[in-house]
Amino acid sequence: MTRALHLSAVTLLCMFLSWIRTTTHLLLFTHLL
Repeated sequence: MTRALHLSAVTLLCMFLSWIRTTTHLLLFTHLL
């Protein structure tokens, strides 16, 4: 149970970080345009 919870937490964290990186790139790209 704890391992599955930890795995889901890590997956959510990775998705969150990738979403932040994509949003930042989009904001920088639109700002440069």
